[in-house]
Amino acid sequence: MPCPPIVFVLPFEALAETALAVAAELGIPVCARIGDLDQGVAQAHQAVAEGAEVIVSRGGTASLIAAAVSVPVVEIRVTSSDVLRAFHQLDRSQGKVGLAGFRNVIYGCEEVGQYLGLELVQIPVLRQEEVAAAIAGVSARGIRHVIGDHISHLVARQMGLRSTLIESGREGIAQALFEAQHVLQVKREERSRSQQVRTIIDSVQDGILAVDRAGTVIIFNPSAERSFGLKAEQVLGYPVQDVIPNTRLHEVLQTGIAQVGEIQQVGSVRLATTRVPVKVGNEVVGAVATFHDVTELQRFEQLVRQKLHRKGLVAKNSLDQIAGGSPATRQVVEAAYRYAPADATVLIRGESGTGKELLAQGIHLVSGRRQGPFVAINCAALPETLLESELFGYEEGAFTGARRGGKQGLFELAHGGTIFLDEIGEMPLSLQARLLRVLQEKEIMRVGAESVIPVDVRVIAATNRHLETEVAEGRFRSDLFYRLDILRLEVPPLRERLADIPALVDGIAARLQQRYSRAVRLTPEALAELARYRWPGNVRELENFLERIALVAPDGPIDGSQVRAHLPRQPEPLAAAVADDWTANLTLAQLEERAIQRALEREHGNLQRAAERLGLHRTTLYRKLHHNDANRNKH
Repeated sequence: MPCPPIVFVLPFEALAETALAVAAELGIPVCARIGDLDQGVAQAHQAVAEGAEVIVSRGGTASLIAAAVSVPVVEIRVTSSDVLRAFHQLDRSQGKVGLAGFRNVIYGCEEVGQYLGLELVQIPVLRQEEVAAAIAGVSARGIRHVIGDHISHLVARQMGLRSTLIESGREGIAQALFEAQHVLQVKREERSRSQQVRTIIDSVQDGILAVDRAGTVIIFNPSAERSFGLKAEQVLGYPVQDVIPNTRLHEVLQTGIAQVGEIQQVGSVRLATTRVPVKVGNEVVGAVATFHDVTELQRFEQLVRQKLHRKGLVAKNSLDQIAGGSPATRQVVEAAYRYAPADATVLIRGESGTGKELLAQGIHLVSGRRQGPFVAINCAALPETLLESELFGYEEGAFTGARRGGKQGLFELAHGGTIFLDEIGEMPLSLQARLLRVLQEKEIMRVGAESVIPVDVRVIAATNRHLETEVAEGRFRSDLFYRLDILRLEVPPLRERLADIPALVDGIAARLQQRYSRAVRLTPEALAELARYRWPGNVRELENFLERIALVAPDGPIDGSQVRAHLPRQPEPLAAAVADDWTANLTLAQLEERAIQRALEREHGNLQRAAERLGLHRTTLYRKLHHNDANRNKH
């Protein structure tokens, strides 16, 4: 059965009964246990184990219990009334009287005896084992009466001496109870504050480590456990230098000087650390270190910046949204799914307008970085100086017009996520060197800065250039090319995956209907016309064309004639028309004849459209046809 919070541990039964009666009168719930000295200590231990929060005791028993238990001990002090009651029982004619007991009982009694005309001899004891020898010593000096605490009273009687017990009165017991109540309230308030502080320390994201003046670890919160890979029980109570690698808290203890913004390397983790001394007055009594994973700090900074500036650095298109069921498209998407879980760089090659950024967004959204930002930049859209500051950021005062406080670069904003570098082949050579360093060292340096910033970013690059040729001609660094060209995706042009056109048209039409609140439908003949066009601008050109025709065509399904009327006439130079035949050892006349034949086949014999496709005037084409027929008849 649990104890009430206040428990009496008293040396004899009569005192316990008085104490319980006083507590009942005051309405204070208590219980009482009997035990003197060592027995009292054993009773106190048991009471604490059963829930006692304050022990109330007396005399030497109180002193021993206070040294043995972890809870507060309130002593029933000997009052002047208690002493007077004991002295009143003495016979003034009996000569010297021995005053025996623990110091906290008999202190001050000698002075009271002098006022009463008594000759007192003090017999102070410190431990229970000393009582018998001390009383035997004064007995040999002729003292026949002893006054004192409970143990002294019992020993004196056992030796045949007269003895008077200094008993505790009701007023002393009541005073002790009031003090015990106050101690209990203070203890509970302290425990509440301590729990609040402990909860705060344990819940903050910063790691917290504190040491006392000797350098012994006294606080080590869960964040610190995660950062250092150690449990609190492995650290608490040990010298900080023995358990924490490369700590400098001992320096703060010795100098009393704070260390702010230090970088501490723990294994593969970089910690931003601040160490400050704990001072009472001018004396250093401890030190506290707070630290945070640099990567986490960058991630939080990035999230804050995104919210403040509403940059919306997110990928919106998943791989399963990429329209098209042609074998070429399925092959690219399947490769993208395989590449996504890796963290290696991806190089996407393809003509302008083929959807390289959509592919990059899709890779990001199925990668392990999908919760991080997706940042895209077109390297061909900015001049060199502006591109550098956009990619890497700059410090305040780095150049005329630099923003106060500096600016984060896109690599910093992409920390923990993916950066998409479109048209990487257009990047100037000077910036190619800086990009190579980012890929190799995983760190950037802002323009005008003197220190590096670690970044964790996956790079996806795209180009419509043949980078091997650019490398051979000195316009692109070979080392950068090989760092980028780890995982390669080749996006075929739309003319090589014409089977995707119906699916692409469906997706574009749905977006146009949502944008203009107008249905966009194409007849099979219209789709066939779209499939005959070469689409040099690829999917982007197709989307722009459909938006244009949807706005200018009358209501109802769009048919083939409307498509033909709005499709541009694209010339097909002879060399392009017979590109596959250059290696067939044909004469120029034969190549020209083949080009004309193919143009007529593609335009279904329409001479005017075939001439436009070849970039010739209609009469010129007619003349060439007539010339070719004449040559065949001659041979």
